Amino acid sequence: MSPQPLAIVGLGPAGLNRLSERALSLLLDPGRRLIVRTAHHPAASELIAAREVEACDDLYESAVRFDDVYGAIAERVIASSAETPTVYAVPGSAVVGERAVGEIRRRLADRDLNPEVVPGESFLDLVYLEAGVDPIASP
Repeated sequence: MSPQPLAIVGLGPAGLNRLSERALSLLLDPGRRLIVRTAHHPAASELIAAREVEACDDLYESAVRFDDVYGAIAERVIASSAETPTVYAVPGSAVVGERAVGEIRRRLADRDLNPEVVPGESFLDLVYLEAGVDPIASP
């Protein structure tokens, strides 16, 4: 069985030591191209030291609007996954505040394709912990 063409992984708020086994296995898999939203993140920096990584920072630097950046990231990631199994990694959780992830998922859904998504720890988890708040508890 060949690997799924695309996996999207949340890098959490810190280094690789905070990630799940599944996230690490995807990120460190030499058979997959690794694209990170930004190199400016502790886990991304560790990955860059360990393997070949493509960052999307150039897209932020060349675009006029953020919407253009997210569209360009989606195009880059989807094109890569059409060529070779790819992992797209983002700071925090892949499902909280990641517009490019939403765009990728929307575009792939139009083709009946579903990437594997490994969420990661969100900054919201840390906020709730620090504030002592359970966001779904009854008052």
